[in-house]
Amino acid sequence: MLAGEVGKRATITKYYHDRMKLAVGAKSQLNQLISKYKLSTIEATKLKICTIQILGTEAELSIFRLVGKGVYVFEKTCGFQLPIALETFVPTMERLIASMMLLNVIMMLKYCIRDEMALILLIV
Repeated sequence: MLAGEVGKRATITKYYHDRMKLAVGAKSQLNQLISKYKLSTIEATKLKICTIQILGTEAELSIFRLVGKGVYVFEKTCGFQLPIALETFVPTMERLIASMMLLNVIMMLKYCIRDEMALILLIV
């Protein structure tokens, strides 16, 4: 499983705020998996939630995991710099935004729209 947070500015406050949100979300996902599949502590220690945190042009990958009953570890596995060349950045961001907008429409269609007329109105 994967969780992520993105921010355009790299401030220390934003870093720790987003990191906390990632930890809380990853813990919730992990606990849901443990409950849903009725895993023992030994089985649950094999699960890992991957997270990515992007602030500005810096990215960080981390792993959230259970190490014992009620004891969790959130460890950074690597960090890297994102490309910032304008020639590649702008088209990449445009594709990313278009993809996110398309996903949003698909989710709306899946959960909200029930008849063909509403679908036609949404597309127009």
